[in-house]
Parts: sequence; C-alpha cells; structure tokens
Amino acid sequence: MLVAYPKAANLLRNFPLPLNFSVDKVTFLVLMYPMGKIRHDWPAIKAEYVEGGIDEKGNRAWPSMEDVAQKYGVRGPSVRREAAKGGWLQQRASFVTKVEQARKEQKSDELAGKAAEFDIKCLKVAEAGLSHVARHYQLAAEAKKPLPAGELAQLSAAQKNYQQIGRLALGDSTEKVDGAGTMVGNKIEVVFVNSPNGSD
Repeated sequence: MLVAYPKAANLLRNFPLPLNFSVDKVTFLVLMYPMGKIRHDWPAIKAEYVEGGIDEKGNRAWPSMEDVAQKYGVRGPSVRREAAKGGWLQQRASFVTKVEQARKEQKSDELAGKAAEFDIKCLKVAEAGLSHVARHYQLAAEAKKPLPAGELAQLSAAQKNYQQIGRLALGDSTEKVDGAGTMVGNKIEVVFVNSPNGSD
C-alpha cells in the first residue's frame, strides 16, 4: 500500500527508489512493507498482574488487566486472551491467599511477642506486690502485734489480686492461694508469717 510518510528521507538514503523519487523531499510516497510480529514481555505482564506491586505507600497494589495492558502497550483483548489461556485469575487468587496468610502469621508473631512482654511485666508487678504484702506480714510478726482488721482485709485482697496477676501471666488460671504469697522463680510460694489473731 502506498502511503504518505513525512520526514523519512534520512531513513531511506540507502533504500533503492525509482529515479523520479528524491530522498531530499520532506514528504514523498513510500512503499510500506509489512512489519514483523511484535513480541510482548508476557512473563513480566503476567507477574505484575498475578503478584501485583508495591505502591508509594508501601502497600501491595493489584492492577487490573487494563492497567497492565496500558503500561506495556498491549491491546486489552490480547491481555485477556493470554490471561484466560494461562489461568492468571486462578494464580492471582492463590497468590493473594498466600500473601494474606503470610500477613496474618506475621501479625500473629508480633502480637505473640507483645503478649509475652506484657506477661513479663505483669509477672514483675505480681512479684513486687506479693513481696510488699509479705513484708507487712513479716513486720507484724516481728512486732508480735496483730494486724488491725481493716489492714488485714486490705492485705488479703491485695495478695489475692497479685496472685491472680502472677498466675495469669504464667498461663495458669487457678486462683487458690492462702496466706502471704511471694514469687519464687516461676512459682508462687505460700508463706504463713502470722495468723490473723496475732499468735505465732
């Protein structure tokens, strides 16, 4: 087919032309030969559609077929045809599931680490609290004076609370401990320092 091809003189200086053609003319008729088949980078196109990419905010984004077609200069129908032939939709769904599973596992690991740190802090609070309660009992025993009923009730309530905190931090939900408690290693040791009536 003969078509107008402007400003192509430099491209065809070595191209054999009829005598009545001049390569110095700005516009002339050129015989256009059929071009070879355009090769597209289908592996890259598929990878971008199936696996997505990281956007400017650091999040994974999933482009549409129209997006990848426009980016790689491919016709939309060609992309959809390759996607159907290669099962891109199924592969993308599988990849999304794997990404979500990995994200959940990472989040679970992070939460587990934070939970462990929190349990350690709670355990230290329980240790300090029980030591404080035990110290009150010890002072009363050394002075051989009974604790006032009000103070005794407060110490007993505080002791129970600290015991619960410590046991929960250790993963034990049982709550039965009597007397003054102190934390020893990973166990709660019950120490009877003084009876409620002040006798040894």
